[in-house]
Amino acid sequence: MVHSEKEDKVVMFPKWKERLMLQSKQAVKEQRYQDALAIYNKLLDYKTRTHEVYTGKLLCLMELGEMVEAEVLCEQLLATQEEGYSDYIQLYSTLLFQSNQYDKVVELLEDITSEHDLAQQVKEQLMQMYHLSKSLDDDRKMEDSFRLISQFKQAINDRDVWKQWRLIQKWEGLPVEPHLEYLVSILKGEKNPVIKTGIINLLITNNVDKQVEVVKFGKTKPVNPSKLEFISDHEAVRGILLELEYHEQSNPSLLQLIKALLYRFVFVRYPFVPGKEEYPSIAKALTLIGEQQFHLTNLLQEDSHLYEYIKTIMECDQVYLAIIEE
Repeated sequence: MVHSEKEDKVVMFPKWKERLMLQSKQAVKEQRYQDALAIYNKLLDYKTRTHEVYTGKLLCLMELGEMVEAEVLCEQLLATQEEGYSDYIQLYSTLLFQSNQYDKVVELLEDITSEHDLAQQVKEQLMQMYHLSKSLDDDRKMEDSFRLISQFKQAINDRDVWKQWRLIQKWEGLPVEPHLEYLVSILKGEKNPVIKTGIINLLITNNVDKQVEVVKFGKTKPVNPSKLEFISDHEAVRGILLELEYHEQSNPSLLQLIKALLYRFVFVRYPFVPGKEEYPSIAKALTLIGEQQFHLTNLLQEDSHLYEYIKTIMECDQVYLAIIEE
């Protein structure tokens, strides 16, 4: 909460409050921000929770470089205080800008002018800060993407799949367009299928609207990333899970294990996904693997058409876990 926990204190006398307010203003005027902050905290302790006091405290925190505390206070005030909202939003956006958190400024001001009743002059000032922050944020993201692609190429040359995966994870929220040709070449080459799926996810996130070829396990498939679903949302995953619903009540722990096996199986092979006619067999194979890990069955005794599915699922699981720790 914004206010102090010292709820048992009495409300201060008006003259004392007036004297403290004058002392705080004088301290700020003389740039004695530590002294002023102490006075504002005392006023808040005695439940003098006014817009003037909160604004004064924020200014002191910012001048003293206490940016984290100021940021937390701004968030609390924006969430709980109606009076002074315009001032708090300006202070908060300034604070974020000064600490180079341009992405947070953009997020904060994205819809601010339409959601709140602000004076036209304030709106114009905030929109100027929004556009400047957006430009600086875009520039920084572009620089980061070029730095990452350089490191990624080196990791490819070094055949360091673990570093490749870590770099792909860092790429979230960064542009891929300048590096599209190189990334697409990885999808067609003889590289690790987990890394390829990571690249596909990047292309999906960036809504890349062009046909690219993906080569995995000796097969080639043309896909348009903008038309692809994320794995957890894919029809094949949902369809196979429907085949496994009976585990929901009988053995929830087994179902969680099976879900993890299914995700890793589809992840390694993506965008090559099972057809509807395969759902029942894959569900059965997943169940048998899960039951073996729970010591409920013995796969060595399994001698049926499910063998190839079981073998493929277990191989994909090993490929996935060799790179991605869970």
